[in-house]
Formats: sequence, C-alpha cells, structure tokens
Amino acid sequence: MMYTLAVSTAGVSRSIEFMVYESVLTHGNFGKTVANNHFYITSFIHQLPADVFGGSTKDKPAPSKMLLEYGSLKTETDVPSTRAGKPRHFFRDRAFVGEFFRLTRAEPNDVVLLERVSDYHLRLSLKKQGSAAA
Repeated sequence: MMYTLAVSTAGVSRSIEFMVYESVLTHGNFGKTVANNHFYITSFIHQLPADVFGGSTKDKPAPSKMLLEYGSLKTETDVPSTRAGKPRHFFRDRAFVGEFFRLTRAEPNDVVLLERVSDYHLRLSLKKQGSAAA
C-alpha cells in the first residue's frame, strides 16, 4: 500500500510518500512441530532488487542483502532460491524472524507490516488481529 503523509516544518508543507507491504500470518509461518519462522513476501517479491536473490544454501548468498529492522533488532539477509533456481517467498534469516515473532507475540492472522525505507531497507512492525500496528 502507498501512503502519503503531509508534513509541515518551519512553515513549509510537503508530502512524503512511503510504501508499506503486508503479510498476513498463517499457522504455517510458525510450524506445528518445528518453528518455520518465516512470513511470506509473495505480494511484493517482484519489487525487491534483483541482486538480493541468493542460492539454495547459505554458502551461495546473494550479491546484496536486505536490511530488516524491528527496533534495535536488525539483520542483513537475502531471499533464498530453490535448487532449481526459483526464488523462495520468504527471507533467509529465520532466526531473526523467530525473534521478531517472540518480541511481538505474533500469532496467526496478525499482519506483518514492512515499511520500505529504501530499496534495501525494510522496517517491520506487527498489526495484531483487530488492532493498530505494534
């Protein structure tokens, strides 16, 4: 979603546009017996820079990384691919996502909001089911 924010500083008004992507969490994002610790980026994967797509293992990283941040929690990660070279629809650093889930107390049906700060930087927040962003 594209948002426009009207800002007035020292008597000068201007508009700032920013993009916020959304990912609705499902039970599959958490896993039943093993923590999957991911959220889907399917709806905006085509808007990510081409050089953030890596290979199928950590030994084959992408040339560039995405900075994901939630408060002081930060990681630089890429998007893994299948062995056949098709991009997966989540970020590689699942430990970061697991910690984000823990800190926000994320549950199925909550919505991960990803504010696009720059081409390689996304700021995360969580909208609890039926509430404002956390």
